[in-house]
Order: sequence, then structure tokens, then C-alpha cells
Amino acid sequence: MKNTISVSVGILRHKNGSYLISLRKKALSFPGLWEFPGGKIEHGEQPIQALKRELYEEVGVKIGTNFLPIIHFTHEYSDVIVDLHAYSIDDWEGSPNSCEGQKLRWVTQEELIYTQMPDANRAIKLALTLPNLSLITPDFYGDESSYLKQLKICLNRGVKLVQLRMPGSSTACITSIAKGALAMCKIHQAKLLINNESSLVQR
Repeated sequence: MKNTISVSVGILRHKNGSYLISLRKKALSFPGLWEFPGGKIEHGEQPIQALKRELYEEVGVKIGTNFLPIIHFTHEYSDVIVDLHAYSIDDWEGSPNSCEGQKLRWVTQEELIYTQMPDANRAIKLALTLPNLSLITPDFYGDESSYLKQLKICLNRGVKLVQLRMPGSSTACITSIAKGALAMCKIHQAKLLINNESSLVQR
């Protein structure tokens, strides 16, 4: 049976939108790959306690209460299972520096996509592309015009991620509303997720 280790990482985001990453040393697993600052949650620690300790030990910054949990998941490697807690941090005390001799760099979100990191970081990269607020549509009750009008109001108020959820509705109805929703989401530069069969999504 594989061991499970719990880890907290902090995604420090600069005011210009770039992210801080560090290079893993040769003595560690995945040498030469980049990672977000953080580390193992010790016995008796809460994820937040570990996050604060690790960020201070690794890059010399202190965080208060201005952080946001963005994703929590497990990832299975060939030899271990990682239970990973990731937090987005926009404000901290101190200037990030290499406290353990590791190389640090700031990267844009586009650069982050192509940066070589351990496989578990793929989920974090994806989470960072998503907005903090999303809309899950209510059940559909038969008035397509009103349904789309309410969606437009939400988009006008700044919603950038919409999950179209219409359980019990016919395929024809879902297809029609999805096309209208997609057109509006494109105008507002919002992402649309369609909660249905892949064949319908393709149409």
C-alpha cells in the first residue's frame, strides 16, 4: 500500500499577475522541476498552519488571513499518494527570497502553463485559469426567453464561468438554450460548461 503525504502550497501572486515558483533541488524527488512554495503538513498541523510555516521557512514571507483556498485534491504517483491543499495569496509581509538556496522566479500565467512541474501541479494550473465565482443555472421551467434573459443579467454583473444545468429537459430544449448561452458567454468573455452528454456538447 502506498503512503499518503499531505502537502500545503501557496500560490503567491504579484500585483502584475505573475506567480512565484521555485526549482526543486537535485537531492529531492522530481529534481530540476519547478513547484509552488510549500511543503509537507507535519503531524498535528492544520493545512493553514503548515502553509504559514513553510512559506516563512522557504521564501521568508508571512501571510495573515488574506488567502483563498483554490483546490484540494489527491494525486497518485508511482510510489506515493499526495493529498494537496493549494491556496492563492495576493498579500504578504516581506520580500520573497531564497531561504534554502533554491532558485526562485516569477512567471506569467502563460509561462506557467509551459513550465515543467510535477504532474500534480496540472490541476493547480487549471484551477488558476478559472474565476473565483461561478454560476450554476437553475432548473428550466419552460420559458426560454426569460431563462436566457436572467443569464444575461448575471453575465452583465461580472460572472465569468457558467455551468448550464438543465436536468429533465429535452435534448432539443437544452441544445437551443446552450446555443444562446454560448453566444452570450462569448460576448462577455465567459466560460461555458454544459452539464450533459458529450455528443450534445459537440452539437
